[in-house]
Amino acid sequence: MPSPVTYVRNIARSPAIGWFTRASLSRCIHRAAEEHPSSRLQNVPASISLRFQDYAAILTNFNRSRRREPVRPYERDVLLFLLASAAGSADSWSYLGPAHAFVANMTGNTVLLGIAVFQLHGSVLPPLISLLSYALGVISASALTKQVQPGVAWARSISWTLLIEAIFMSGAEVARAVLQPSTRSVDYLLAFVAFAIGMQSGAMLQLKVPGIVTTYITGTWTTFMNGMVRFTAGRKAPHASRNYEERLLMQAGILATYFFSAVATGWLFRYVPKAAGALPSLAVFSVAIYGAVRGGGEGTQADQ
Repeated sequence: MPSPVTYVRNIARSPAIGWFTRASLSRCIHRAAEEHPSSRLQNVPASISLRFQDYAAILTNFNRSRRREPVRPYERDVLLFLLASAAGSADSWSYLGPAHAFVANMTGNTVLLGIAVFQLHGSVLPPLISLLSYALGVISASALTKQVQPGVAWARSISWTLLIEAIFMSGAEVARAVLQPSTRSVDYLLAFVAFAIGMQSGAMLQLKVPGIVTTYITGTWTTFMNGMVRFTAGRKAPHASRNYEERLLMQAGILATYFFSAVATGWLFRYVPKAAGALPSLAVFSVAIYGAVRGGGEGTQADQ
């Protein structure tokens, strides 16, 4: 039969038992030793209790640090795919709806606004509201994430910014599913979603991932095609060539994600219109919660 000291040590080393259980067991052993002085438990020295508590505290801090380990670059890439799907879905949802304006594609909104000035049909308000709300969202996100250091893989302030975005998006989706559509309500909902997407754009700019933007893809298309030409020239060193290839694959994935999320939203808008706005909300919520749980400070460097 193992001694009480060995018994306590074995339990303390077990990863399957939580800190609270181990600490409670230690207290129970010493309480039993006090109540039954003649038992072998009395032989457990007080120093063992202190060492056990120190060990439990170290193990607890280790587990906590593992949970709070910063987001790695490959995890960040997956999160960027989800955010790109949210932007593509939100753009489709807003354009197919009564507003007929974009919430992420500000190039398209600028064109729609210019066309509406001298057209008898169409209104200047939806694209104008979307442009202004998007700009306010970018300003807000830039203020919230201004402490993010260059080259980080992820940051806690980015997670909180995305959580605010998800709340705005979810509120707009619920309101659109419940309320009767009217001109004023459509304008309000458009403003909410455009503001949310603007926050996403402002937050992602702080990460400075080369050639990757999750909310507007004209720049991604340009960078991708330019990169393809440069890559096929084959003038890079093997290591640089691998990095360049990975970046091109990432850009191609973002473009494909944006496209297929728009396709999925279009399908939902046709067959299940009340659920069409759920895709962007769920995607952003998932990213925000994952980033918040995984943690990450404002200055964790990443290999991009």
